[in-house]
Amino acid sequence: MHRGLVFTTWHNHIRATSVTHENANNTALSRCASSRRGSKLSSANPHLRKLGYGALVTQLWPVSGAAPINSLYLQPFLSYTLRNSVTYSFQVEATYNWTQTQWTVPLILSVGKVYKFGGQLTQLAFGVKYYAARPVTAPQWGVQLNVSLLFPK
Repeated sequence: MHRGLVFTTWHNHIRATSVTHENANNTALSRCASSRRGSKLSSANPHLRKLGYGALVTQLWPVSGAAPINSLYLQPFLSYTLRNSVTYSFQVEATYNWTQTQWTVPLILSVGKVYKFGGQLTQLAFGVKYYAARPVTAPQWGVQLNVSLLFPK
């Protein structure tokens, strides 16, 4: 299991991030903010199946008189990758606005597959969102398309 707490500054705000990630082989899968799930190409081991889970937690606070932002972001996720490099995932991207006491909670189901374009490994994923909690002006559902460039070691 890999855990971390990172404090970074971004546009006059402090962000605290805590990440926990573990899979069946106890090897961390690479994740970044733009990538929705980690995956290794199945050609390395044709019998490889991976269960990935974890969470990303972020809290934004204003600093030095910046705009009054005080929000919490929670992103628990669960993914399962098949030997043919298809990944099924469920995740929540919950946001709580402490100032307005308002939750926004999209539940996301997605499927993705790793392809090779030229020499570049790329994961294409499609997901559907249902907003379990939302402000009155927010949508009830949505879709997402993710394109992630992969750089395995």
